[in-house]
Amino acid sequence: MYLYTPPNSFDPEKHFKDISLYQGLFYRRWQERIGRPIVALAMDDEENKIRAYVQCVGHTVPLLGTVWVAFHGPLGSFGSVSIEEEFYEELCRQCLDAVTDTVHIRIQGEPTSRRIRTKPAERTLSAESRPPTERVITLNEDLDAIIGNFAADTRSIVKQYEQDKENIRFYSEKTDFKSHLSNVYALLSAESASDNCEMHPFAYYESLFDEMNANPEYVTLTLGYISDGKTPVSAVITAYAGYEAHCMLTANAPGYETMPTLALYTAIKDSKKQGLWRYNLGAVSMQDDTVLRTLRAQSAFKGKFGGNVVDRGDLLDIVVSGLRYRIFRAVRWYPVTRAYRFLRKWYLATMVELREEYNR
Repeated sequence: MYLYTPPNSFDPEKHFKDISLYQGLFYRRWQERIGRPIVALAMDDEENKIRAYVQCVGHTVPLLGTVWVAFHGPLGSFGSVSIEEEFYEELCRQCLDAVTDTVHIRIQGEPTSRRIRTKPAERTLSAESRPPTERVITLNEDLDAIIGNFAADTRSIVKQYEQDKENIRFYSEKTDFKSHLSNVYALLSAESASDNCEMHPFAYYESLFDEMNANPEYVTLTLGYISDGKTPVSAVITAYAGYEAHCMLTANAPGYETMPTLALYTAIKDSKKQGLWRYNLGAVSMQDDTVLRTLRAQSAFKGKFGGNVVDRGDLLDIVVSGLRYRIFRAVRWYPVTRAYRFLRKWYLATMVELREEYNR
């Protein structure tokens, strides 16, 4: 057994076909482009075959330190409890070497060893946390069978579109993504204003489109237009990792009720044509979930496409700094989080106004 840091060019897909977006090379490079630190750790067996791998993304928490997050990780298996313990000990060392003010390391799934002490992660929607459940559509069936699993109203919208495509058209971009950034950002801004919700600053999306241009084989941009219009009213970004297509982003202009459904359907159909096994619609909350209420509308929409709800395992924290971690959990207390989100929303809105004033 040999533990080591793989090179930046290391592609987990060559060793683990059944992986998710968050442990793939495209996601890692995008996070590096944003400016977030990355710690990756691989383990070889006696035959020099990779048995386990994990990549953690560092998120800075103001005044506290760095939280390391490994959604859907680690990958593979350890073979024994002692090897698992050694793997996590080395991971903690590497995270501390990378950033000395590490708070904790967030993994997904329960370690076998009781010596690896973990605490349940807080259940919030943030860059460092997400629900363990996702809605996944199996693409191995024929297209009619996939459509047959849609909800009745969704199925009706799709069939009507397939019979008459005169007034709606979709285009799948696979190379020149950056030329569509301004249109997609405009859709996101309009949707954010309509739903009264937050969105990331422009630089966040710009870094994503830069990475898409640099590695086009990992992604497809689906754009929806009305009639002969030159500006899209709907967009879906789908990224690929292993056998799975993952819906990274959707953006829709308000007022076009059927376009979100048709855009996502087109992305699903395109992924099936490319030979992918699954289409991951992303995180969902359960109906009785009282904590993640803000996800209910999105979850209901995703549920109309059929598929299954897959549980990826609870998020667990390996605590590195006890004091910092206690403060971190206190900050995540709901009233404090609500105040922080209000101030952040005000700040982002002010930045948008200043950008628009500058552009004038």
